[in-house]
Amino acid sequence: MLTLEKLSKWMKFFNQIALSVIVGSVAIAIVWMLAIEAYGSFKHRHKNDPVTVKAPIASNTGSKSEITLHVGYVHKVGDLWLADILEPQDSYDTNVVYRSSSSITRNVVMSSVNTDKVRLLFNDYTNKLNSFETLPEEGSAKVIVCKYVKNFKNDIDEDLEKPSLLLLSIDGSKQKTIIEDVDRILKVEISGKDELHAIYFKDGKLVNSKFSIKDFSEISSPRIFDLKELNLESNIKGAT
Repeated sequence: MLTLEKLSKWMKFFNQIALSVIVGSVAIAIVWMLAIEAYGSFKHRHKNDPVTVKAPIASNTGSKSEITLHVGYVHKVGDLWLADILEPQDSYDTNVVYRSSSSITRNVVMSSVNTDKVRLLFNDYTNKLNSFETLPEEGSAKVIVCKYVKNFKNDIDEDLEKPSLLLLSIDGSKQKTIIEDVDRILKVEISGKDELHAIYFKDGKLVNSKFSIKDFSEISSPRIFDLKELNLESNIKGAT
């Protein structure tokens, strides 16, 4: 027999279920609204990021008077924070999320962790920056190496690019391009004497250059091995 006491217990039970359903529904609705807002913010983030500036860049049809730039990833190399300055290679579309893989790194903004100074690596946006790395690979970093392409034009085939090599001090206070427009950079490493060796191909010649990592000056004349003048037959006879 259903008594008043049992009826009261059942009412409390159903009230608790109803309250839980209401609270859960509200929580789900709030999460859903936040997710939609976050997605919308991310999807249209590129609308606020691009900045159009007047700057000459390399072009087959002449220098452009204006270029659209985009701030990309921020990463740390040595004692420097680097913010990539990118030139998008595709048009902005409200239905397309911006991707840095479809862009060219034209410059970087550098900021040392030890000072409040901020500056650009280059004074223009004519180059294409390919990579940054610290040397030596093991132990404390002594120098930053930047591989880039001078006066890069968008329609140049990647296999035909002529790379250059720039040395940058760990704190970003000093920089110097040590080799320019070579065919291929084979090896860059530091010896035990704090000397940097750069081995590369240029004009059919294998070149080994040596530089000081203190002032980035060339220590001695580069050793050049001309493949065109190589006499394999005489070398083989001399070795036997």
